[in-house]
Amino acid sequence: MSTLQKDHQPADISESPSPRLERRSSWLRRALANESWWLRFAFLTVLLLYVRAVNFWPVYDDNLIGDGGTGNWSDIPRFFAHDLFGLDGKSHSVYYRPLSQTYAFLVCKLTGGAPGWQHLSAILLHVVVMILAYLVGKRLFRDGRMALLTALLFALHPCKVESVAWIGSSYVDGLSGAIFFATFLAFQRWHESGARSWLAVSLALYACALLSKETMLVLPVLFASYLLLKPPTQWPFPVSLAKETLPKRIFRTCCALLPFALVLAAYMAVRHQIIKPSGPSVVYRHPTYTLDYLWTAPQAILWYVRHLVLPTGLSVEYVWSAVRQPTFVNFVLPAIAVLAVVALAVWLCRRSVVAIVLLFWFVLTLAPPVIVAPMVDVHDRYLYLAAYPFCALLAWGILKMDRLHAYAPVALTLTVSSLFFISSSHELQYWDCDRSLWTRVVEISPSHIGGRVEVAGFYSQDGDLPRALATIDEGLQYHPDSPGLWLTRANLLTTQNPDEARIDYLHVLRSTEPTKDEPLTGGLLRSRYTAAFQLARLELKSGNYKSAEEYARMAIMLNPDGPNFHTTLAAALRAQGKDSEAHTEGEFEWRQALARRSSQH
Repeated sequence: MSTLQKDHQPADISESPSPRLERRSSWLRRALANESWWLRFAFLTVLLLYVRAVNFWPVYDDNLIGDGGTGNWSDIPRFFAHDLFGLDGKSHSVYYRPLSQTYAFLVCKLTGGAPGWQHLSAILLHVVVMILAYLVGKRLFRDGRMALLTALLFALHPCKVESVAWIGSSYVDGLSGAIFFATFLAFQRWHESGARSWLAVSLALYACALLSKETMLVLPVLFASYLLLKPPTQWPFPVSLAKETLPKRIFRTCCALLPFALVLAAYMAVRHQIIKPSGPSVVYRHPTYTLDYLWTAPQAILWYVRHLVLPTGLSVEYVWSAVRQPTFVNFVLPAIAVLAVVALAVWLCRRSVVAIVLLFWFVLTLAPPVIVAPMVDVHDRYLYLAAYPFCALLAWGILKMDRLHAYAPVALTLTVSSLFFISSSHELQYWDCDRSLWTRVVEISPSHIGGRVEVAGFYSQDGDLPRALATIDEGLQYHPDSPGLWLTRANLLTTQNPDEARIDYLHVLRSTEPTKDEPLTGGLLRSRYTAAFQLARLELKSGNYKSAEEYARMAIMLNPDGPNFHTTLAAALRAQGKDSEAHTEGEFEWRQALARRSSQH
């Protein structure tokens, strides 16, 4: 049924309505039944929601992306030869997303890197995703009103705010989402017509999806469920569906998806050759498949389900930690709740093939962030695709209300859409600048270390040192031994109170003392060598040249390429009369500066 409302005829009426009232009622029914009208309504609603983001400042790491406006066209082939952060020729991460990089580069290059144009591209890309979701839904549900309502709720859901307001997320999640739906749409066209041209288009789009985000590798599994539950009327090879058994269907499904498996294998081979450690300082965060992943999974699942069902109090970052020791509260109760959610989902899907496909959709798109929950933070943007099955369930429940009254679905549609619109608009306001964004982080998660550091930095820029210190001291109440908080506090005090800053830097060194079992990496390593370098500078100013030399050598041992590390050591050596060693350190720093300058050009 392609209309949003059914015609409703009142029963047992004693008097016919007047012709004028009847004409009004007929006009209203026709307007509500006009699918194109509702599509325009959805389009304008989404634009109205996000249009103010055009005036937002770049936030988070968007400033780094904006530098692409001054890049060279020759950089594009290099995106396919390195990881996401490896344009300097070294490997820095496990993210291989050359198509997302290319898309970001093109937008920045064509717009000069202006934030307003980048925000506009993110908004339009989100609208494209909504339209593609609608087209996929029309073939999946065979019901235009169901497809349209699902796409509208999907586009308005507050979990999308991060992926639209944050340009960097749009270049990855928004682009991969658009390619995901386009791939599925081409696959549906092949499923309906059996034309191999549509299969080729779907394969090409799948390759693009993999090159935009790694989690797109789940698509063939989703296609497998689609083929198993809804076998096509004509396979790309002769088959009699009437005589087909389940083992034969599984075999033919595997054969049909073999091209997708080959594309995936080629992608993994290329990725394996490109993503390689370039030195001992590069640490790759791969799942180790310990029991921590099992203990953490229930809490992660409930976290994402909660943000789907009650999308309020959102933030760019949250306080999140893995479950190392399972207890009744942090594992047993969440596991029971997850089993209850699974039982409810299975019961709702028991009579609908489409519902089962959507259940596979939800599980497959949510599985990657749940699997890596012990090693990465939780984020609302990870719900970008998983929100579609949830919105479909919500749309199905709304349209079922036509049994109560013909206009009940319309009233519920407007009510739920308005609630999503208001909630998304409320969450969107915190993305206008970094200050608002990080203030929101501290508001939602008062113990968040990074949020405290960022907010203290804003107060320091305002010249409000007491408030900056108070922000850090409040964080230390949650984390008394946090190297990051102590380091920030020391940096704030370096100029006005160097003696107290020295005490805080020493606290950082004590809290980051390495052990044989746990060598320093990442943030702890950076905090330690930064504290050592700052102590070397303080001791140098105080005339304690021997101590300055010791701290400078400690910083260099931890990070030989640290800028100005060798210069500080040279100054301490020269003050002690060790001119030869000082000259050597000065030359080393000079060569490093030249190397950094050449790598930037």
